[in-house]
Amino acid sequence: MCFMSFVSDYLEKINKYCCRKYVLDDVHFTRKRKIGMDDLILHIITNKNRANVVECLSFYKELKQDDFVTITPQAFSEKRQYLDPRVFVDMNSDLMSDIYNQSDELKEYKEYWIFGCDTSVIDCPNTPLTKKEWDVPKDNPIHEYRSRARISAITDDLNHFILSSEIVPKNTSEVELAINHINDLKDKITLNKSITVYDRGYNSTKLILYHLINKSNFIIRLKKDTYKNQRAKMLSDDENIEIKVKKIHKKDLTPEEKIIAKSIGNPQIRVVNIPVTRSNGETYIESLITNLPQEKFTPEDLKRLYGTRWETEINFDRLKNRLDIENFSGQKKITIQQDFYSHIFIFNILMATYNDATQQINRKSRKEVQEKLEYKPNLNTIIGLIRKYLLKLVFEDKATRTKIIKHITEIASKSLVTTKISPPPNTNNRLAQDPTNKHPGNNRKP
Repeated sequence: MCFMSFVSDYLEKINKYCCRKYVLDDVHFTRKRKIGMDDLILHIITNKNRANVVECLSFYKELKQDDFVTITPQAFSEKRQYLDPRVFVDMNSDLMSDIYNQSDELKEYKEYWIFGCDTSVIDCPNTPLTKKEWDVPKDNPIHEYRSRARISAITDDLNHFILSSEIVPKNTSEVELAINHINDLKDKITLNKSITVYDRGYNSTKLILYHLINKSNFIIRLKKDTYKNQRAKMLSDDENIEIKVKKIHKKDLTPEEKIIAKSIGNPQIRVVNIPVTRSNGETYIESLITNLPQEKFTPEDLKRLYGTRWETEINFDRLKNRLDIENFSGQKKITIQQDFYSHIFIFNILMATYNDATQQINRKSRKEVQEKLEYKPNLNTIIGLIRKYLLKLVFEDKATRTKIIKHITEIASKSLVTTKISPPPNTNNRLAQDPTNKHPGNNRKP
């Protein structure tokens, strides 16, 4: 079954999220009003980040088939304060669960899904209200603190989906966010069928312990001083070292998890030293720690799998620069959370279309060219098509939805961009992001 078929079946049942579970008080959405709960959810999903009169009028005109609708941005903004952002988290989670538990078209590496976990700092509206709600420090004569939050996600580096995500205050620990993602996914997908790849910021015995408790596989790039004493005793470039698990690493475990942790004790974990050559010809050693067995995954396999982590970076770039995830439609924390999680849901619909279109491209013969090129669907085209047809995908019958999906996929498979196939760039020395921001609302002086 193609991925958009899952999306189609899922959108047919989207009304199940219009329930009291996601209403933040006992009063709102109890009676039929101009803006119902279902209208509000669809408006946020299809919102083009313009909380203005034109956006409201155009949406409700299409939704209600009324040329003289009089719903205002103020009414929309007031109503959304009572909608729990978790509705969009659950919508995305349920869609991903359906795909990962039922699809036979997901790409794998040696029968494993390859995930990547990372975080990124994003700009929010630079207003006193936003800064207060996101725990941004107050400015002082020496330093001006911008309004920023941290986003974290586990992405599928072969299939491009985002399986779990969070938006939190900037100072939140990356490791704690990774553990949150594990806890989020452990009851929804088969974690022991996955391999999650982490960069150096995730050097943590606690994170390793969580993976072992949940029988999940990992690859973590080590810092030079992590487990330094144990690594110094290695006699080869591929062997096990003992990891000491202390009380502090078990502090947040449930009673059941503590029993499993006790049985694990101080685990023997594999460390692999891999030579890497820089562009100038110099060679250096990168060390990876993993629970993947030697008999199935060679050092070359581990090097290749760690290289897929670049796809996680690409997905964050798509969120920021294709979906404009930093262009929020309000200043309050609840509005920013709604925008973020609804964007994640839309992102996965886009990637379902992208994957289906890519399959169609790959089935076609291509002329050999002097330089090796890779043909990919144009993501901007897909974004425009999904936003244009999303309401029809929700409200039309199954036969019409099937026609729309076929139409979208056909256009996407013909609207292509070409890029040279090249290895991912070295990200060891990435420069800090420029403090300026392309969205005017986030650049305002408080």
